[in-house]
Amino acid sequence: MPTSLSGSLPFDCFGLPGLMKTWVDRVPVHGFAHGAGGTRLQGKPLIQSFTTGAPGAAYASGQPMTSPLEDFLPALLCGMDDQSPVISTGMRHVPGVNSAEDLQAVTDRARDRAARLAA
Repeated sequence: MPTSLSGSLPFDCFGLPGLMKTWVDRVPVHGFAHGAGGTRLQGKPLIQSFTTGAPGAAYASGQPMTSPLEDFLPALLCGMDDQSPVISTGMRHVPGVNSAEDLQAVTDRARDRAARLAA
């Protein structure tokens, strides 16, 4: 049985932020969060929140990312109360490449994301 979830997170391939990686490596470990005696996280709410630069349509069978985005979410071994994930796709703007309208669209998606997280 693994001592942490870090090896089972497909998003690791895309580079977790440092603080998240530290949490994944240190908190949901066998004996603390899952396995024999590992009940410390049971029932705690978990909201997974992800952004991607790729558009949502890229996450489908036969598309560049090959699978629905939900297939990439971490497996939960800890008995946590998994809330609906907050996923925002197409969150990329490259100055000088994308238009002002594209920047406004990303800004609007970011505001919608903030509202969904707050709710």
